[in-house]
Amino acid sequence: MDSEEKELELSNVKAEKNNGDPTDCAEIIPRNSQQVMDADVGKLTVGAQVVDIAAHEVEGVCGRGEDQRLGDMGEMNGNDKTGVQVPHSADTALDNGPKDEQAGDGESGLELHISSVDDTNTGVDFTLEKTPALNDEPGASAGNPAVRDSSESGCLASVGDPAVISEAKEAVTLKEHATLPSSPLHQNDKLKAGGKRVTFPCDEDIVSGAVEPKDPWRHAQNVTVDEIITAYRQACQKLNCKPIPKVLKQIQEFKELTQRIDCLDLKGEKLDYKACEALEEVFKRVQFKVVDLEQTNLDEDGASALFDMIEYYESATHLNISFNKHIGTRGWQAAAHMMRKTSCLQYLNARNTPLLDHSAPFVARALRISSSLAVLHLENASLSGRPLMLLATALKMNMNLRELYLADNKLNGLQDSAQLGNLLKFNYYIQILDLRNNHIMDSGLAYLCEGLKEQRKGLVTLVLWNNQLTHNGMTYLAAALPCTQSLETLNLGHNSVGNEGVHKLKDGLIGNRSVLRLGLASTKLSCEGAVAVAEFIAESPRLLRLDLRENEIKTGGLMALSLALKVNTSLLRLDLDREPKRETVKSFIETQRALLAEIQNGCKRNFVLAKEKEETEQKMRHSASMPEITPEEDEEEAEE
Repeated sequence: MDSEEKELELSNVKAEKNNGDPTDCAEIIPRNSQQVMDADVGKLTVGAQVVDIAAHEVEGVCGRGEDQRLGDMGEMNGNDKTGVQVPHSADTALDNGPKDEQAGDGESGLELHISSVDDTNTGVDFTLEKTPALNDEPGASAGNPAVRDSSESGCLASVGDPAVISEAKEAVTLKEHATLPSSPLHQNDKLKAGGKRVTFPCDEDIVSGAVEPKDPWRHAQNVTVDEIITAYRQACQKLNCKPIPKVLKQIQEFKELTQRIDCLDLKGEKLDYKACEALEEVFKRVQFKVVDLEQTNLDEDGASALFDMIEYYESATHLNISFNKHIGTRGWQAAAHMMRKTSCLQYLNARNTPLLDHSAPFVARALRISSSLAVLHLENASLSGRPLMLLATALKMNMNLRELYLADNKLNGLQDSAQLGNLLKFNYYIQILDLRNNHIMDSGLAYLCEGLKEQRKGLVTLVLWNNQLTHNGMTYLAAALPCTQSLETLNLGHNSVGNEGVHKLKDGLIGNRSVLRLGLASTKLSCEGAVAVAEFIAESPRLLRLDLRENEIKTGGLMALSLALKVNTSLLRLDLDREPKRETVKSFIETQRALLAEIQNGCKRNFVLAKEKEETEQKMRHSASMPEITPEEDEEEAEE
């Protein structure tokens, strides 16, 4: 077959293709395709045109070997080379490398030209050209008819050959996987092929059911004393421990079980873990006002169990856990949880129960959120240092605590006192602060007085008994007293205040309008100091009690106090030593006894006046609250 017949046959094939559906274009498998299609059908999108690709309709495979070249099919059909070149963009090709890199793989560069689609003719232009780096002599192939004829015959012979089509598809697939990673679309196809799905039920089906919490008082309904004793004995038998006789005796004395029992006294009993667990049978049936666990040798396990029970059953409003030195970190953690969760616990006594560094954060966290606790005793709890810092910081935000007892904790006059001073600056709810038997000293008193100046309301009682204070510290206190408007009780006993200190304190006391009780016992006062105190008594219209015991106040000081009481009408109690002090003149001893008697009589007179005044005020309040007075009542009052 000569070359003209070959061209005629190729033209007939092209004409038959054009007579079909005008929207059908020639199916090809390009070398640089973004998608690897299935064996049956796929789609190639170029600009706004879609070309269906079917492997069984491929008309030619080009580029097999470096020396073969497909002739320009558009020129054979008489069409111009006005096709649109497919760009190598991210949407149409995965291989976006430089052109010289593509030419370096030993294969010919493939360019796809698709002529514009009109109503009468659909032209597809295939041109396989080598890159400039791989081209042979220019025009060598074009000028040699033999080469052109052989290329055309090779393309025609390969059309529709299944082996050729399969080989071409494998080549394209291998090329794409070897050069570039898979596209996001390719990865999505792989994920979809896994078949894993996550589905969620409807809102109505999410919650299938609900279980009500257990009622902690389901065992306390219509309970009797015998039932409590039986349950407690059975629990002891199950836990292999002996019932506590003291508990059995108290249970037998229970009368009104529907209300809180006054007290469950376990003081001095040794409570191990099993004994504590057995007590749950009592706590789940009866509530108490006071649960006394003082000196019960509690360990971590037993303390944790008891505190959890008291929290769950709300067993007590007042709890005493003092003198238990081995409750440990877990015990304090359970106690803190109890303090935080129990709404009925108002009083906690933890005297002589160490609260160390690793346990203090739990208690501080419980106090910071303002639990129901109103009274907290932490005497001799080793608080100096970090524990006190944590507690003071937490109590700045507490609004429920009213009484704080921190005696015997060796609190120093520097860091510890500074923390307490800051506490007084920010907390206006604490009414009693007991700091007796510490080491506050004059330097610490300066910090406290700075906070005391901010107490316009709040602090009512300040106890500084035995804190190594001297007359120098009275300067700070005298400056703070006129500023505070709530302080009613000030106890400075067992400090070396001396006569000089009282003289400094006198001016501050006179300027104060709130102090009702003043403690100056054992402050090394003599007659000179008593005279300064007498001047304050004469000026004060509200002082109720004054303690001057254990001082060297003799005849001169007693005489000044007696004269002050003749002027004062508010002082109800003046505490002095009963026995007269030794005098060089024996007659002065009798004088002291007479002066002591006059002082006591003056206090009694003030007490009677105060009682009459109180009764008068009550009658006034009562009459003011009565809506009306009937004539019959007026007649009865007149007859009386």
